[in-house]
Amino acid sequence: MTRYIKNTAILFAAMAITKIVGALFKIPLANLLGGTGMGYFSTAYGLYSPIFALTAAGVPTVIMRTTARSAATGNRQYAAAVRRYALIIFSVIGLLGTAAVAVFAVPFSKHIACSPQSTLAVICISPAVMLCCTASVLRGYREGLSDVMPSAAASIAEAVSRAVFGLGISYAVIFYAKSAFYSGRSVFGTNAATVEQAYNAALPYAAAGAILAVSISELFGLITLVLNERRDRNRETLPPRCTYRCRSICVQLLKETAPIAASALVMNCVSFVDLLTVTRTLSVSAAENPEFFNAAFGGIYADCGGLAGLPNFMYGSYTGIAMSLFMLIPSFAGMTEKTAAPEIAAAWERGDSDALSDKIALQLRAGAVIACPACFGAAALAKPILSMLYKTRAAEISVCLNSFIILCMGGLFMVMSSAMFGIFQSINKAHIPLVLMIGSVLIKLLLNPLLISIPRLNIAGAALSSVIGYVFMTVGGTIALRKHLPQKIGIFKAVAPPLVCGICCGFAAFIAHEMLSGTVGSTANVIFSTITGAFVYAILLILSGVFRTSGIIKRKNVKKFKKPLAK
Repeated sequence: MTRYIKNTAILFAAMAITKIVGALFKIPLANLLGGTGMGYFSTAYGLYSPIFALTAAGVPTVIMRTTARSAATGNRQYAAAVRRYALIIFSVIGLLGTAAVAVFAVPFSKHIACSPQSTLAVICISPAVMLCCTASVLRGYREGLSDVMPSAAASIAEAVSRAVFGLGISYAVIFYAKSAFYSGRSVFGTNAATVEQAYNAALPYAAAGAILAVSISELFGLITLVLNERRDRNRETLPPRCTYRCRSICVQLLKETAPIAASALVMNCVSFVDLLTVTRTLSVSAAENPEFFNAAFGGIYADCGGLAGLPNFMYGSYTGIAMSLFMLIPSFAGMTEKTAAPEIAAAWERGDSDALSDKIALQLRAGAVIACPACFGAAALAKPILSMLYKTRAAEISVCLNSFIILCMGGLFMVMSSAMFGIFQSINKAHIPLVLMIGSVLIKLLLNPLLISIPRLNIAGAALSSVIGYVFMTVGGTIALRKHLPQKIGIFKAVAPPLVCGICCGFAAFIAHEMLSGTVGSTANVIFSTITGAFVYAILLILSGVFRTSGIIKRKNVKKFKKPLAK
């Protein structure tokens, strides 16, 4: 428990720093690029994300799990061999992934994303694939030894460098475009008649500069991990050079990463489905219902380039503002997974059903404790929060506000399903998340066109279909956990106390905001309302004794493990 709390504290501090720095990057970037520019920015991830999922997504989990098992059985020699050979094979795979992103950048941008302006941004993100693959091996190895400090340091290095270079390059591009316009020169080959045209001509290059910072940040993260690795190797006694065969280890690693990579690929298909369906469906819906769209969004046509530019503007606002801000919640809640995963894997390996159940129950409740106040508090103060963060982007807020509220209301399901997927991967049941994710993607693929085509829902239909998918994965994961765990865990009992406290937190924040409206400034109102909700939540947590696991775990009729999972 002491190590769990220590590692969680380290990751929480690192996560807080990275997310604050990330917000200081994403919020000014969205204010600078607007909905159209953020559309170019988000499109670059459309090709990068699935290739990253295939090449690197499963690496840290498998390396962590293998290292944790080896450490639990005292076989550090095998863990060192896995690290050595994994660096070779996954660096090569990462290089192939980088080449794939660069080669397919043009056809993807033109024919799939229908956004040829995004081509440069897609090319700029390609080096990140190889850098992530190599870094993932080092992250997984140290996390398997329950040492999360290198990962925390690398995350901070990545966030800071991404913010510095991303904003620096993007602002430099916009400054150059305006300077060129005022001096009478062409702006990236465009003879702009107005400063707005010069700004629009520079947006693809400014977005590409922000994306280039992603690759630069991965390089800084890798350098940080290598420096930490050299320091630790000089400080600790290394196991003798092992005689394990490279081929057998590499084959085993590929077998174990395959289902996790497939699951990650399917999960990334959620955003890919949005990329394929949102702008197309909105374009058709706007063409079929011009009266409704003119009445509802006519006031922002000047910001998005008329009815023709509205679909990309909506997509960029949804991904760049609503989705980016919402994803902060599962990012914070998911930090408990990294600290609990090695201990869950070790308990499963030892066949210790009591420790296994305790760690799983603690992970589920810890995720809910973080997610519930954030989800319901953000939903209650959605418009004030967005208006405070994106003061110059009222048009973007108007089209993505409902989407943000829907995502927040369903955020707990995403956090719980993610926690369950981490548990399944730790106990070598990675095929279960894959099956559930495939079902979720099929649901979204079916519902996206149906819901988005409803004029009153428009872009909010994408958020609603995502939440329905989260619910499906959570229900399916609950059923699978009951089937495969040796002891039954009352998942509803684990989540119910923080859920009730979180709902009360949201109500308290909303009431406080309404009472203070007109008496203090908007920013001060949001801050005071947030503090009020947090105070109410903390008091209710203390009264509910939320971290007592009694009553969650049913220790009667305990099923025995059939056999240890590690050799």
